[in-house]
Amino acid sequence: MFLTARRRDEVLGDVVMAGKLKFHVASAAQLREQVFKSAQWLTAQDITERVGFRTASPSLQLNKWTSAGLIFTISDEGHDKFPAYALGDDGSPLPIMKEILAAFAGKRQPLSIATWFAAANGWLGGKSPMEMLAEHGDAVVSAAIMEVAPIRHG
Repeated sequence: MFLTARRRDEVLGDVVMAGKLKFHVASAAQLREQVFKSAQWLTAQDITERVGFRTASPSLQLNKWTSAGLIFTISDEGHDKFPAYALGDDGSPLPIMKEILAAFAGKRQPLSIATWFAAANGWLGGKSPMEMLAEHGDAVVSAAIMEVAPIRHG
């Protein structure tokens, strides 16, 4: 993936370096590698087996979830990977994901969103959003809104 210097700074500039999880990166490729190491990422096949889709094209349902803003993906060597922390026990996206991803819509790219989920967050008492997601989803929504809110002076 080719990044201009400006685009690289936008991608890497979104990285939160505070807290217990730090991303020490010099390139987008290194950031991607560390993001993949920070959580379990599933392929379409993994999710299909987990959910038990019975359609001719299970990837169609995954594309619907992505298009509806219920989950996000990061491409890895030509294959979409889905964050396991965004899925419930039944294998479908946690309902709260729609609100979280809506806060980032048009403001953050998938790699930046994944980094945000993995990094410690001051709005969440130093815990990462992925740690808090299942039990404190509303707090994670608030943290996502604060992440992209303009700074107000006054």
